[in-house]
Amino acid sequence: MFPSCLLFAALSAGPMAALATPHEHVLYSFAPRTDGNYPVGSLVAGADGSIYGTTLEGGRHSPKCGRIGCGIAYRLSPPAKGQSGWTETIIHRFRGSPDGSNPFAGVVSDSSGALYGTTMNGGTANLGTVFKLTPPADGDTEWHEEVIHSFLGGTDGAFPAIGVAVRPGGAIIAAAGNCVIRLRQPDTSRRRWRSRTIYTFSGGADGYQPVGLLAGPNGKIYGAAFGGGRDGDCGGHSCGMVFELRHVGGAHEGWGLIDLYEFPGMQNGSAPNSGLIADATGALYGTTIPAALSDGPSIYRLSPPAHRSGSWTLDTLYTFAQSIESAIPAPSLAMGGDGVLYLPTGFGGAPDCMQHRVGCGSIEEITPPTPQPDTWTASTLYAFGPGKKGHNATAVVLRPGSSTIFGTTGAGGDAGRGTVFAIEP
Repeated sequence: MFPSCLLFAALSAGPMAALATPHEHVLYSFAPRTDGNYPVGSLVAGADGSIYGTTLEGGRHSPKCGRIGCGIAYRLSPPAKGQSGWTETIIHRFRGSPDGSNPFAGVVSDSSGALYGTTMNGGTANLGTVFKLTPPADGDTEWHEEVIHSFLGGTDGAFPAIGVAVRPGGAIIAAAGNCVIRLRQPDTSRRRWRSRTIYTFSGGADGYQPVGLLAGPNGKIYGAAFGGGRDGDCGGHSCGMVFELRHVGGAHEGWGLIDLYEFPGMQNGSAPNSGLIADATGALYGTTIPAALSDGPSIYRLSPPAHRSGSWTLDTLYTFAQSIESAIPAPSLAMGGDGVLYLPTGFGGAPDCMQHRVGCGSIEEITPPTPQPDTWTASTLYAFGPGKKGHNATAVVLRPGSSTIFGTTGAGGDAGRGTVFAIEP
């Protein structure tokens, strides 16, 4: 059992598929010194065409983080008329205290364009934070950063490694270790955000270590847990689950967990390692990593029941075969307007990185069947190589109405500190 709010971690590996070479553009290479280093978190495609994200390190020297820096939040703007290059703007440099350090999970946005995220360290107790970045007001050029929660290591958890969910109405849901908290915006009577722990995973039948949160349009909170559940064959422990956190009002106001699906392990999936995305029907999509070296990572879809009394249905859309070119799917999954899924991997593709033992990363394309209900197919849309074009993909995002895939690599580039790229299918 894991009743505390501490963070548990695990790693596994699996492989990828055949190679293809669409055109890749390196839009930006992160530089040493005052720039950000090692972009690893999720991205936001802004309405203005800009790409927003964070880096794990870099920024500038600080007493809390030393020479490596505490990380940055950045905007990458498309070329102005008559120009060809994208422009990076550092919208915030983290300092460690009081505003946090090492933003690992990236950012999400609300309807106003404000960005939210977490830092793994820093804050009041050096146990991590939740932050908000507000765009410049009219006539201003500076973004405003606000720490809306500092984790204290008790009932609110510590060291958040996943991003937040923004509910309709503006409440923020965040998780650190096995604890999930709700943050409510200040009102006329309060100047500070209000924090409440709404659920603590026990490590048993209700799972442990949530790996992502998603706010549905109905206000429900969906998520996946790396381990736990009642059943499953994953080397002596349960194999993870997908859940819903539902708010109940009235005299017994509170939050409860609903078990939507428990992974059985082996060829049927185990150990969810990504957050969830949803399509227009309300179906949820995510990735798993294998419980055994003989298995590969998989992509799954969990469809809501047709009737209120029914059960959610899981379909394994594609399972990658095991090979020496093993790859760990990054915890980032994107869907195009045609239903095609795009998955970045840190070590997919041909084994030509890190002394030729693993690949340099890849972008996998998982295509729905036409017509339904045939099988999904997968191919390697792009395989990264060593050198200045970037390698070890960490995230992807698509702008609405565009087929261009934007993403980041955690290594490579001109200075070896990572890149932002675009791929034209």
